[in-house]
Amino acid sequence: MNKILFFLFVLFVINAFSLELDVEKAISIAYENNFELKELEKDCKIAQFTLSQSFAELFYPSISAGGNYSYQFFTNKENITTYQMGERIIELTNDFSDNYTLSFSIDKTIFNGFQKYNNHKVNELYLEVMKKNIEDKKKELKLNVLESYFKLKLLSSSIETLKLQLDLFSKKYEEAKQKFYLKQITSIDLNKANLDLQNANLELLKKDYEYKKEEKSLLAIIGIRSTNDKLILKNELGDMEIYISDKVISSEVEKVFKKALSNNVEWFTYEYNLKKEGLNKKSLEWSRLPKVSANADYRLRYQIEDRLTGKRSWQGNWSIGLSLSMPLDSILPGSSLDSQIKQKNETIEKIKIQKEAYENSIFNTFKSYIFDLDYYKRALEIQKNSLDISIENLNFARKQKELKQINEIDYINSKLTYLQAKNSYESAYYDYWICVARILRML
Repeated sequence: MNKILFFLFVLFVINAFSLELDVEKAISIAYENNFELKELEKDCKIAQFTLSQSFAELFYPSISAGGNYSYQFFTNKENITTYQMGERIIELTNDFSDNYTLSFSIDKTIFNGFQKYNNHKVNELYLEVMKKNIEDKKKELKLNVLESYFKLKLLSSSIETLKLQLDLFSKKYEEAKQKFYLKQITSIDLNKANLDLQNANLELLKKDYEYKKEEKSLLAIIGIRSTNDKLILKNELGDMEIYISDKVISSEVEKVFKKALSNNVEWFTYEYNLKKEGLNKKSLEWSRLPKVSANADYRLRYQIEDRLTGKRSWQGNWSIGLSLSMPLDSILPGSSLDSQIKQKNETIEKIKIQKEAYENSIFNTFKSYIFDLDYYKRALEIQKNSLDISIENLNFARKQKELKQINEIDYINSKLTYLQAKNSYESAYYDYWICVARILRML
């Protein structure tokens, strides 16, 4: 009963001070905590509002309404108006010192060289770029999580092998000490056994350090500050195939590359810059055309209707206007506008060169990944064969140990050989699927 209670207590302590993570949870936390992704999402919202603003400027007129009230203080009989009627002089007193005006106006630019239309198209393209940036950042985070998460599983497996290796060399050293006391071996042989033990200790220390460092790296990727809690990874190394599929790579390389190129955010940015500069160039060319704008204005004034009676009422009047202007200097040869258009042409050609150079760079990277993938696939097949052989040898050694044909150290040697083959297979497995993940990151 006491043992059961103790076991439950230990289990509670482990769970209370541990952080359990599976791949989905790690990726979800990374998306939630990443500051760059949050920033990109805000940029995307700003781009959406900017697009809405340019839409309103393109289609909606400028509408304004206003009112005016004023009061005039009269001094020195300023409110008295004098009229000459024959020989008589008539003085009228203006009792209305307050004035009211209401106004309503509509203004709309009908044509200005399609500048607002081009500006709206540029904002549409920019919003697409922002969305691509968000998708790209998520792909980057997912790849980083997969690499770090399963590298920890790989390191954990290596640590278990090194622990067994340390145990083996420890037993060999103890055996060597006994043989040395019996004068069956020399001090050189004893020191060699001790040196093997120290090297095994160092290898384990290095691998343990590498594991802890990678653990901190994973926590940094998912945006969790360093914690003293024990990190428990629920997925196994063999689960990589669940989250990474190599089916998409089985099609023709050129087709896969075209898909990778169309989804590449930097390449898409070059496309955006080309279209933006093209629209800006058109705006400059169309600025030679006349600009046309229209306006309508309606005003209500509370004013005197009859100067003799002084009666006031609300009186309204309309005004409608149409204006046209044309920049004549822009049609002259060698004008400033001509120079601006030529600059745009050169900028467009420069972007085309940069885009082509980037395409070549991406293609070389993609081909390199495909080349690596072929190597990792072959290496994985060879390591699988080696693992099968080591499993067979381990089973044979186990039977020999049961029949007391070999001692404990010989059996541990066989087990260690198996674990080393297993680690080599797992390393080849990890390299293959991470290479696949890097290709998928480009798609």
